[in-house]
Amino acid sequence: MEIAGQVLALVHLEGEVYAVSGVCPHQGGPLDQGTIWEGELQCPWHHFLFDVKTGANVYPANVYPEDMPQLRLQLKPLRVFPVRVDGGRVYVKLGEPSGPGL
Repeated sequence: MEIAGQVLALVHLEGEVYAVSGVCPHQGGPLDQGTIWEGELQCPWHHFLFDVKTGANVYPANVYPEDMPQLRLQLKPLRVFPVRVDGGRVYVKLGEPSGPGL
């Protein structure tokens, strides 16, 4: 979904709602069209996985060797936005991203 020029992916996981950037930081894949796989948001293009709570890259971060910095440059985190749910409505604070993807 796009709000105020910002593409977002809203994820309902384990009773909580999370808002993250809807654009994959790897190569711009449409995370707002991604799927949840084992509790992580998966990019439909290259299957990168992200923790929606923190924005951290979960995969391939866990398989890229530390001594290959050119590969590790692809592991940028997602922007994570504060969310409040009130009366069934979801409010996302766009001006204040949080998490490692700032």
